[in-house]
Amino acid sequence: MTKRRHQKPLSREDRIWRIALLCCHTVRNAAYFEAHGQRAKQQMPDAEYWQTVDNNFLDMCVLEWSKLFGEWNGRHHWRRVIEDREVFWEGLLKELAVKKPEFERFREQVVDYRDRFVAHLDDENTMHIPLLSIIRKSSCYLYSHLVEHEKAALDAPMLPGSIYGYEKMCRLAAEQIYSARLSDNR
Repeated sequence: MTKRRHQKPLSREDRIWRIALLCCHTVRNAAYFEAHGQRAKQQMPDAEYWQTVDNNFLDMCVLEWSKLFGEWNGRHHWRRVIEDREVFWEGLLKELAVKKPEFERFREQVVDYRDRFVAHLDDENTMHIPLLSIIRKSSCYLYSHLVEHEKAALDAPMLPGSIYGYEKMCRLAAEQIYSARLSDNR
């Protein structure tokens, strides 16, 4: 049996910063994945490469989101830093336009995808890719909430002021790369 390494407790500020960083990673990977459609990937001469790249973006997005929302006892779950959990929870559900049981089903779907296809390759033959819109919106909501309520902990040059601006920048950058690659091969 492997001994679990003792983890040093994080300060509240460090935990907030890490959660914000995970939100950025999640949103960036979702934006890169969604930057172009399936048809564009198939038009590339090196389509297999681009399909692999995109699938890696999807998998990383799911892994990072799972840290934030997937496991209630996880080290970087949102509840570890949000002081008024009920207000946050109500705001999140309103932002996503879902009720608590719907979100819980979605959370289970994401964790199931992560466990059965990303972390392991179980016996299922069909993947059910989670809705990235919910992953993206929930991560943006969490980040925005942290910026609004924990500004001092997020005063770091590598974190964007606006997660929505950051998402747009990532999407545009990916679209430019994909468009340039398509243009090179016509």
